[in-house]
Amino acid sequence: MRGILVREAQTLGLDCGDSDIRSRLAQKTNFLTLSVAQSTEPDDAALKVILNKNSERFLSPVAIAFQQI
Repeated sequence: MRGILVREAQTLGLDCGDSDIRSRLAQKTNFLTLSVAQSTEPDDAALKVILNKNSERFLSPVAIAFQQI
């Protein structure tokens, strides 16, 4: 029944120009994206490939310290 109501609302254009609906859809998409991202954990081999391809992103800048006496 709910699917029929959603289709009818879309046919009538009730989903267009409604900031509440856009916000809810964005929220739901974000939730699904985070859920998928959190449910997958890369193995060591995949992490090594990413590190090798993007090694410059994971470098720390050289830090030099001195003390004047």
